[in-house]
Amino acid sequence: MEISPKSLHPQLLDGLIRFYKLCKDMGLKFSIGDDAHQLVNVGSCDKVKDIIEKVGISDKDIWLP
Repeated sequence: MEISPKSLHPQLLDGLIRFYKLCKDMGLKFSIGDDAHQLVNVGSCDKVKDIIEKVGISDKDIWLP
C-alpha cells in the first residue's frame, strides 16, 4: 500500500489513518511515495512522517522489492 503526500488531503486524513491501520493489521507492506518534482526531495518522507507515526509503521512494515 502506497502512502503518498498526494493523498493527504486534510478532510480525508482521519479516514486514511483508519484505512492504513487496517492495512497494517492485515499484514500489508507499505511503500512511501515522495511525489518528488525536484531532486532534493527524492526519497524524502518528511511530508508523510506524521502518518507513519500515527499508524505505527516501522521498518519491518516497509515493502522492499
